[in-house]
Amino acid sequence: MENNNFNAKKALMLTRMIWFVLLTGILFFFVVALTMSSQTTFSVDFSEPLFLLLLVLTCTSIPVGFFASKKYYRKADPLPYLSAKYPFYQSGLLIRMATCEGISLFSIVCLIITNNLFSLVFLAVSIIVLIMYFPNPSVIGSDLNLTESEIEQFYI
Repeated sequence: MENNNFNAKKALMLTRMIWFVLLTGILFFFVVALTMSSQTTFSVDFSEPLFLLLLVLTCTSIPVGFFASKKYYRKADPLPYLSAKYPFYQSGLLIRMATCEGISLFSIVCLIITNNLFSLVFLAVSIIVLIMYFPNPSVIGSDLNLTESEIEQFYI
């Protein structure tokens, strides 16, 4: 039975708000870390164990989060209504965003510890991926295999 109280537009707005707050938190933490850092340098040095770990985390976490969320989205396929499918999208998106957030926060911590601006390369990668995860109806539709009428509910 479909949930008549489900409002897809409000659910999308809430999901976008969560996405925006997470991104804003990362950016504010970056600004604080940058103001705390003194005598920063930029050098590509993979002999530094933190940068090597950051490289490994970036190359593994983002794909793992993406594929884990795709697997999670498949659980919503047999469900008949958008009100039942949408929580799977939100949970999968949180998985994706958490992997990006972990890389972002760790790269900012690396900046604080090493004063090396090279860690910002990994921060930029994770923020770009996070921006690509912005929730919009067409992406939600393709992730959850929604019909056109279900996608239109986000605009009503």
